[in-house]
Amino acid sequence: TPWRLGPSRRLRSVVAGLLVALFLVANTAVIQIWIRQHIENGHFRRTFVTALHDRYYTEWGPNAYVWIEVPEEKYTDLADSCRLVFDRYFVRCLTYVTGGELPSARSAIPADRDFYWLQATPDGIVQRYPAN
Repeated sequence: TPWRLGPSRRLRSVVAGLLVALFLVANTAVIQIWIRQHIENGHFRRTFVTALHDRYYTEWGPNAYVWIEVPEEKYTDLADSCRLVFDRYFVRCLTYVTGGELPSARSAIPADRDFYWLQATPDGIVQRYPAN
């Protein structure tokens, strides 16, 4: 038993036990934070993609040409939202980071397309152009 050992070995055993406990607590905290962020990102993505899909069917239709402005911290989650929602409908849809360079010049958008400029938000979509 550790109590029969000398004082220095006993101290090492206690310190080792404390380090293992600290490691376990730190890992648990990191995992909980990661899971919470994953759930929040999933909710954000689901809300946005659902709103995007609904707007396609109720307002826009196949002639839509869509720019989607996405916050940098959500870009990884939403960069492929155009492909997820519109891939089989052949809707021209581009995502870019808020504050970043625009996907193209507005003058480059074909005249036969209806242009929509959207912003991803935690509540779904804010339509920047045309104004609602």
